[in-house]
Amino acid sequence: ETGWSDVTSYMEEATRHVLGGEHSLDFASCDITRSLLSHPSNSACLEQANSTDMWICSYCVAENAVRLRNTDFVFFAELFQEAREGALFIFTETTHRLWPEIIDVATTGACRCGSQVRGEVDLGEMGRTSIPSGFDVAFPRIARGRGKAGMQLALRKRKGATLGPDVLATCERFRRDNDRHESKIRGGWARQKRKVRGSKD
Repeated sequence: ETGWSDVTSYMEEATRHVLGGEHSLDFASCDITRSLLSHPSNSACLEQANSTDMWICSYCVAENAVRLRNTDFVFFAELFQEAREGALFIFTETTHRLWPEIIDVATTGACRCGSQVRGEVDLGEMGRTSIPSGFDVAFPRIARGRGKAGMQLALRKRKGATLGPDVLATCERFRRDNDRHESKIRGGWARQKRKVRGSKD
């Protein structure tokens, strides 16, 4: 985001100071709602796709959920494909409801949004049997943080990796949570505005 541009030079200086002069830090923009391979806004990201060891997506998925679903998560589908073997992906969010869709995209190249199935593999019909995936999956838990506690998502690209029964069962639980949330939205539920401390309204 351009709003961070005024602090990037300080972060670059801090990186060299803490880690040593041989380290550097660069910034570039990207758009996770557009194609990694063909959209010019993602050219810098594409250049690093097959040489990066760790990707961190911090609180940027949920706020773009509608556009990500409308584009079948194309950015992440292409990024998972282009990434090097052993690459680690860390997703942090305020909700776990999107993790099954991210995992679908990583392991099948397609997204299953809600009850609609896209692609060749429907994880819900695989039962509790381990299936080939090409990614190790874990759900680290953040125990603290106002509005940010909960289960996060970590993926590691690894040939021969499988989704085990525990991961599949957790994904189905997350899907049910998402289905209930979507049902509330359709029923007219809306999040209340945060109250301002000291306000009488």
